[in-house]
Amino acid sequence: MKKGRKNHAQAAGRHCVQAPPKPDLATGAEAWILTGGAHHTAFSYDLSEEQMGDWAAAMGIEAVCIDKDTTIRNFKNELRWNESAFRK
Repeated sequence: MKKGRKNHAQAAGRHCVQAPPKPDLATGAEAWILTGGAHHTAFSYDLSEEQMGDWAAAMGIEAVCIDKDTTIRNFKNELRWNESAFRK
């Protein structure tokens, strides 16, 4: 793409994430699918992970983060623990 030209997503006002997924594509994608995929996804350029987590805690809802330290084994355990903690 020529410098200064926008692709279709940018022209429509949507952001394109080009940074590599954390910790890697396979782990990030698997963790994302385990949480329900796009159904319950939040992403922000303006809010920090801590701010989003604080808001979720204030609302009494679950929030998990997929980041550079994510392992599938620990992530599955966190989801199991949260299932008990957020059961209504």
